[in-house]
Amino acid sequence: MKILFKAVLFVLASHFVVAQGIEIGAKGSFNLSNVSKFELANKLLPDFKLLPSGGGGVFADIPVGNGLSFRPEILYSEKGSKLANINLNKLMGTSGSGGILGSLISLDARIILRYIDVPLLLKYKFATSSSSGAYIVAGPSLSFKIDDDLKLKFLGSLPANIPLNLNYNKVEFSGNIGAGYEFPLSGKVKGFVEGRYQHGFTNILQDVGIINLKTRNRNFGISAGISMPLGK
Repeated sequence: MKILFKAVLFVLASHFVVAQGIEIGAKGSFNLSNVSKFELANKLLPDFKLLPSGGGGVFADIPVGNGLSFRPEILYSEKGSKLANINLNKLMGTSGSGGILGSLISLDARIILRYIDVPLLLKYKFATSSSSGAYIVAGPSLSFKIDDDLKLKFLGSLPANIPLNLNYNKVEFSGNIGAGYEFPLSGKVKGFVEGRYQHGFTNILQDVGIINLKTRNRNFGISAGISMPLGK
């Protein structure tokens, strides 16, 4: 990790001295997130469903050479999962009574985890002689949890927000890979669209005693944004 940060600082120092070619930008994204299920949840809960959410943030694009650039970002993102038709009788180890009572003991839930993401990406652009072209990005990301919610809904009623008092890890380490296309908009301003997959490598929950809660974030996002040269 220290080697990674030293490399990042070296690239930043060598390029901010002469800001030629550096771009800054902003983007918004639509995300579909899910979490992997640990063994206990696999036995008691239904399948986790994709959770739609939004996000966005700012970034810099720092040329390294030969179509390669360093792309640090600071993003707000929501991750988590949806659970539909949770049977409370099964969860509590009791038997249902059917009929109206049976329908009253099921609910839908949304687990929402809010993060500040800091991806440190390498970007390779295939067309280096034009302001438009396809590119790919890849690299690690650090995510810092800032908030969480559990939204419950009984019988189609309005959802109730409940704070989750679970033992969450405050920092997540993940990997990113994606591809996009950028194009000129007006003057030196460029637009882009991008698809990216983020795979969590650390558990979002801390272990409880000897129970290892192996559950990790998975996230696919489609984003659009603009960028422009820094300085002249």
